[in-house]
Amino acid sequence: MRIDDFTPESLREFVEEQGGFQIAVAAIYTDLFEGVGVEAQRLHQQIEEAGYTVLFLDRKQKPRDVFQIIEFLQIPHRIVVSGRSLTNGVYEYRHLLTDQHTKIPITDALDFFAKNIQESRL
Repeated sequence: MRIDDFTPESLREFVEEQGGFQIAVAAIYTDLFEGVGVEAQRLHQQIEEAGYTVLFLDRKQKPRDVFQIIEFLQIPHRIVVSGRSLTNGVYEYRHLLTDQHTKIPITDALDFFAKNIQESRL
């Protein structure tokens, strides 16, 4: 689901009724780096198809503002897709509860989630 699909009221209702999101995928500076938006959308779709509840954030906002939304909604797993990460062939992962930071090779992303995000599935 995209952040733009929600009004503040419907987002609040979703979080209260469905328990929120397991993973947030944040596309950073999509207007400055070619391919970031497309790759983030592809990742978002793959993760959703794998059965996770995912919030996709691709607004043209400063990273700090995007991260504040994720923290406010208490989404435990954050994946960042940026020009820098794509250049390095990785996604930037952060577990918000433990503050674990990891760079995940793009080709290993779904395996990483299957092994490390099971505790968030309810």
